[in-house]
Amino acid sequence: MNLRFPVSRSLQMLCGTMVFAWACMPVLAQAPQADNRPGRLILEKDWGQKEAGDELKQFQALRKAEQPFAESSKTILEHGAQWYAYRLTFSDYHDSKPSARDKKMLHDITKEALDQIVDPKPGGKAASPALLQFKEEFEKRFVKRLQEVSKNRLEAARLNAAIILAKLAEKGCEESADVLVEIIKDPTENEGVKLWAFRGLRQLFAQGYGENGTPMKNKEREAKCIATLIEYVTSKPKLPEGATPEEVAAITYVRREAIAALGNTRFPGVAIPVDKKTIKIDRMTALVLLKLMRADGQPAEPTLAEQVNAAIGVCHLQAKLLEQYNPDYAAYQLGQFIVQFSAHYREAANAGDNKKKEPWKSMAARLGQALKELKGEGGNRESSAYIDKMCALAEPILTDIIAGPPKSPVEKSLAEWLEKNLPKHATLYQGVANAVVGTPEKAGQ
Repeated sequence: MNLRFPVSRSLQMLCGTMVFAWACMPVLAQAPQADNRPGRLILEKDWGQKEAGDELKQFQALRKAEQPFAESSKTILEHGAQWYAYRLTFSDYHDSKPSARDKKMLHDITKEALDQIVDPKPGGKAASPALLQFKEEFEKRFVKRLQEVSKNRLEAARLNAAIILAKLAEKGCEESADVLVEIIKDPTENEGVKLWAFRGLRQLFAQGYGENGTPMKNKEREAKCIATLIEYVTSKPKLPEGATPEEVAAITYVRREAIAALGNTRFPGVAIPVDKKTIKIDRMTALVLLKLMRADGQPAEPTLAEQVNAAIGVCHLQAKLLEQYNPDYAAYQLGQFIVQFSAHYREAANAGDNKKKEPWKSMAARLGQALKELKGEGGNRESSAYIDKMCALAEPILTDIIAGPPKSPVEKSLAEWLEKNLPKHATLYQGVANAVVGTPEKAGQ
């Protein structure tokens, strides 16, 4: 596996600073694929031709809710879905010089496609019924056409299709999740393309916070998304023997996004009845995140950034979604991680230049914000009191890290409290004896 571009350019694409810069491919170049992927997709109606201009105007009128929706509108929307998706596969748009038709480049047509996505709450207010009808009717067609593009032999076409699908997910298009999952599960797909699939799922699940409930009406789809994320983050990273630091950095960046997406799912796990007396806990999201956070039993040592994302994900989980979940056990493990995080920061600070290798202050700020979300997530009064006390002791530690290198072990008070106050529950889930992290802890009294 060879480097395709310098890491600085590839990480620009991975970080999303140039979302349309298809030339900045991820640092991991995939082996050439057999030529069995489809090529250029054919438009039923070419809106680039002068005689098709009237239909394009009708589409835009529907997009702006200036024209009532009719049965004939469905054909226009289908042609629109093809127009904004299929052009990603036109090889002339992939040229390095603007010699393509109308001197357009791939980033131009990608932006045009993104501009057609409807915000369901423009300006914080609900969109009109006419606009929401356009959104529903257009997006279900658009997703199907983007699914076809996601299987194209041109890597840049697949990348930009994933970017558009991620934007659809951000705006609440549940159907986009099906294609995002397909991208993630494709063993031949580039990790840079998968990055946008993870980003889309993260943004889709993020809409389930607070009183919004689950963002997915289709529970089977939701379960498949969660299972796919768990499968990815618990698998050994696909790196060649003797991988360069740049290759490792690119993969870990993608994994961090996948971990963040898993944390946004909110479900600590799912209870599945086996019979009248037995409950099985499936899709153990909380356990996966805790083990990542504590680097317990992982196929590869997680980076500190991956551990922090896992810790934040634990704070996002909602105890009310799983009766068998013991959030006090999770809070105990989270407290132990923060103690360890603070101690490592002091060691890095004392080592001088080593502290520059990690964004300690920004990670501490993100952890502090996540602890605020964790408060009140105990599920019952006793667990909530334990969680709130842990948070009260942990927050000043993170504040001190943000302010500057602590002169003394500020984590000592939290470490001592955790030692004297074990959680009431000795496992993460009721009735699951092996749902533990590291050495099983004794239950508190």
